[in-house]
Order: sequence, then structure tokens, then C-alpha cells
Amino acid sequence: MKWDLQMGFATIPKSTTSARIKENSDIFNFEISKEDMIEIEKLNDGFRIGMNPNEVYERPEIILE
Repeated sequence: MKWDLQMGFATIPKSTTSARIKENSDIFNFEISKEDMIEIEKLNDGFRIGMNPNEVYERPEIILE
């Protein structure tokens, strides 16, 4: 979520427990370094999961067991 914030992206986290909601909002007391932001961006392969949940099965390498 911090990376999203620093990039200017809107993120809507889903949480149901108060502890997790607090963790999700605890992103304002630190910064990710420019170097780390670049490294994180390198992880982007352009793949998105959107309106069709079956798309995940088209990329079996992303399914975690």
C-alpha cells in the first residue's frame, strides 16, 4: 500500500479485523527509498486479474499452493 501511495495510485484494501485495518493505515510514518521503488517496479510484468476470475487459470505459475 505504501508503494501505491508513493506512486499516486488509489488503493482500496479489504480488511475485516480491526488489527488489520490499523496495519493497513500505518503507512504514513515511513518512505520507501527511490532505489527500492525502482526495484519494486521491476516486478511488474503487466499481468492483471480483473473482471474475469478465470483468468488466473491462464497463468498457472501464479497459483500458490
